[in-house]
Amino acid sequence: MSKPSREWIFWALLGASITAWIVFHFSALMACMGTCYVDLGGIHGYPVGYLELDDTRLNTWILAWTQHALVTPGASLFDANALYPAASALAGSEHLLGQALITLPLRALTDNAVLIYGVALMASYAILALSTALCVRWLLGSSSPLSRGIAIVAAIVAMAMPWRAAELSHLQLLWACWFPLIFGLGLRLLLREGSWRDSAALTVVLTLQLLSSYYLAYMITFGLGITALVVIALNGIDRPTLARLSAPALIPYGILGLVSIPYLSRAARGEIVVTLDPEKPMAGNHLGNAIEMLMPRLDTLWQQNAGFEIAFFIPASVLVLALVSFGWLRGGAVPPADKTRRRAACLALWIACFFSFLMTLGSHISLGESTFKLPAYWAAQFLPGFSSLRAPHRWAIVIGTLMPLLAALGAAWLLEKRVDGATRSGAGRSLGMAVVVALLVAINLPWNRLPALRASEENVARDSLYQKLGELPFGPVLELPWHIDSLTRNPADSSYMVASTEHWRPLLNGFTAHLPPSFFLLNRIAQGLPGASAVKRLGNLTDLRWIVVHWKELGPGNRQAWQGPRPGGLRAVYRNREGAIFELPKRPSSGDWMQALVDDSPRPLTLGGLSREALADPPAGGGILSLKTGPPFRYMGVQPLFRPLELEIRNPGSTTWPGLDVQSEGLVQLRYAFSDLEDRLIETGNAPLDADLPPGVSTVSPVIGAPTRSGRYRLCAELVQIRAGLPKSLPFEPIEVEVEISGIAENRGDALERLAIAYHEYRRESPGEKQSRCARERSAAPRR
Repeated sequence: MSKPSREWIFWALLGASITAWIVFHFSALMACMGTCYVDLGGIHGYPVGYLELDDTRLNTWILAWTQHALVTPGASLFDANALYPAASALAGSEHLLGQALITLPLRALTDNAVLIYGVALMASYAILALSTALCVRWLLGSSSPLSRGIAIVAAIVAMAMPWRAAELSHLQLLWACWFPLIFGLGLRLLLREGSWRDSAALTVVLTLQLLSSYYLAYMITFGLGITALVVIALNGIDRPTLARLSAPALIPYGILGLVSIPYLSRAARGEIVVTLDPEKPMAGNHLGNAIEMLMPRLDTLWQQNAGFEIAFFIPASVLVLALVSFGWLRGGAVPPADKTRRRAACLALWIACFFSFLMTLGSHISLGESTFKLPAYWAAQFLPGFSSLRAPHRWAIVIGTLMPLLAALGAAWLLEKRVDGATRSGAGRSLGMAVVVALLVAINLPWNRLPALRASEENVARDSLYQKLGELPFGPVLELPWHIDSLTRNPADSSYMVASTEHWRPLLNGFTAHLPPSFFLLNRIAQGLPGASAVKRLGNLTDLRWIVVHWKELGPGNRQAWQGPRPGGLRAVYRNREGAIFELPKRPSSGDWMQALVDDSPRPLTLGGLSREALADPPAGGGILSLKTGPPFRYMGVQPLFRPLELEIRNPGSTTWPGLDVQSEGLVQLRYAFSDLEDRLIETGNAPLDADLPPGVSTVSPVIGAPTRSGRYRLCAELVQIRAGLPKSLPFEPIEVEVEISGIAENRGDALERLAIAYHEYRRESPGEKQSRCARERSAAPRR
């Protein structure tokens, strides 16, 4: 058979294998494409899968918005339609430009955001498989049936690696699909085997990879750096090679720098938090957690559970073959060029895996009584944005992506001499050995069909509501309910975002990794709707025009308030059994505060025109008159469930106290402290009042969250004024009540839960005091 014929058969087999695996894995999703997502709850269980669905919807909206901005004249990519009126809203999360460009042709056929997301999800698997096969074919440097077979098996292994099931809700991470091809092209150029065509190809795929995810951008950058250092140490580098590497280095990273400007601007304003302070070691056994997370397993097809778990383990058969690849460091019966290539690849891949393992440990590691700084510490010191990466354990993605390449090298070292050099009489036994190795790998892989669930329930009335909204004049929209607690708010807001892909109106709601300050203020004020005061404040803060209310999602009391003739002075323009659309009346003051709301420049006056200076000593008889906490405080896992209190406050003076602004300086706020019944201080915080307090008695509803441990506590509350960023107590008596806290802990006991607990403890601020003000005054009072 001629060489072109053999190549044709290889590509046909590769395409058929990739297609068959994707059809098997995503058969349930493919049966309802455009209306379904992968059922993450059925895979990862509750509550993890429930929370992951928020990320799925977020990525659906991001992909749709990015494509919408690319094809819509005048649209600003980063000023997305959610989280209005904040600027650069898209820069609160990934922009998915790499994924958007690849799937952009689909928009000529459909604007169904769920359908395009599903295609992008499956495309990440197909591209990874193709990328892996191409890299392996080049690494093996042979056109033998064995090298083709190893490439096809490696492609399937890459798609089936467990880390992909763990990150199913994160499209940005699943697009580590270009890693093998980038590694192969980079190594090819460094070994002087490449041409300008390879340089151009590397420029394209590296650009697409860098624009897919910032996590992946850091990972592939370190991977390429390690590869370059290994090859240069082994073989040196010449001027032509350096020239061919210049374009793949300068062009992609130049583009990445340009699209990163909005992120850097928001970080400079303090809107993108530093997630991991390199100077502050995290608690917990990170070495043990990382080892457990990657620990190889011998599970076979008949031992595997029906579901998945969030794990990044390496199948034992894949790891064993990867370890065999060390044989290339000793040598092998291959041409010198192939030997150099495989030796360099083996070293670079293993060093990259080891380096990635170190990165999973975070910035420090404790061994006995000693603490050592790790590479992540230095990366956070010098690389912009690195300290905002939330999850160091995701560096295991690099290991999971490179292991199939190492396993392919190991399989080649183990089988090539036996198969290619076999006599005619022993060829059958040698090929049989190759088949056995492939079967052992296949049996050890997790073979599961992913379940699917509807992206949203069929609801003709809801569809009619959004259709009507799309027909109304253009204007900002608020959808209700807009929950105060993120665990209930995020599912609703991410659903509103996906629905907004049908009308693209600016949306006050939203969900992202780094929310702008304006979001929290608007969200708290919206809890007072449809009260006239809340309507007025929202009208002053934004140019909000439409409020969409979903009847079934409202509480009974709130639903009754909305179903009046003109709630809050709003005009109903459309109603059906799903909900209603209300229009805010246009007032002279509409939007007066919007510019100040999104401007982070310090202002001498508050939104209401009040001074931020220290309050003059107020007359006696003021402060908190009463505090109502309602039902017990709740928590889920390590997440407190936030909710409002009801405070009655007396301002005994003659001037209004400032309490409403997005900038806290000078505002009167609630200072709260939770103590156990032994008066040991557990947690403190400040809560905005979100209302200016005129002379007399006012009722406000500050929002707080409680500690995440069940039991009875004392809640001490007092009024403070923020001065130079710190709370200064006002000269009024605090008030103390006893409260109950109850909740649900996940108790999975796995490495990821321990990482989550350690991260929560890392982010938790120390109260800095031993007792609350109430406890101090009580202990200081004379005993009778």
